[in-house]
Amino acid sequence: MVQIVKRQGYKLLNLWTTDKGTFPVVFCATFAAVAATEPREDRGSAWRQFRFRRANLKRNPINQSRQFDDLFAKDENQGVQR
Repeated sequence: MVQIVKRQGYKLLNLWTTDKGTFPVVFCATFAAVAATEPREDRGSAWRQFRFRRANLKRNPINQSRQFDDLFAKDENQGVQR
C-alpha cells in the first residue's frame, strides 16, 4: 500500500515539475499563499485616502451627507474640506 501511494505521489510530482506550463501557476499560487499570511493594518489606507479625496472634489448632496461625518473626522482626511 505504501508503494502505491509513493508511486502516485512521484507521478504527481513529476507531472508538476516537468510541464513548463504549470510553472506560472505554481509560482502565482505560492506567491499568493505566502503574501496572504502577512497581516498589515495599513493595507489599502493610501487607496482609501485617494478615493475619499477624489469623491470630495466637488460638493454634492451625497458627499455632504451627515452619514460621512466619521470619515471626515479621520486623521488622513483632515485636508478635505466640506
